[in-house]
Amino acid sequence: MDTFLRGIILFYRRLGGYGFVIDRAGGEDVFFTHRELPEGVHDVKKGQNISYTTKPSVRKPGTLVVAKMILETDFTADADAGGDQ
Repeated sequence: MDTFLRGIILFYRRLGGYGFVIDRAGGEDVFFTHRELPEGVHDVKKGQNISYTTKPSVRKPGTLVVAKMILETDFTADADAGGDQ
């Protein structure tokens, strides 16, 4: 059984198909590609809450990458999306 961590999207470049998440409990950034996005999802937003699992990186030994991602329904959108303050 996979143990899911809770994280936040730091950024995602749709054109390049990659991004980074950070664990809510702290720690290092974790890389992900569009392949780890849930089926039917083509974009995620900075600040969006997710649950994810990790696996060892094939390209960069000693680091972890996202293995599976689940989007959470509540998220904090970018500051610009919040409108006037």
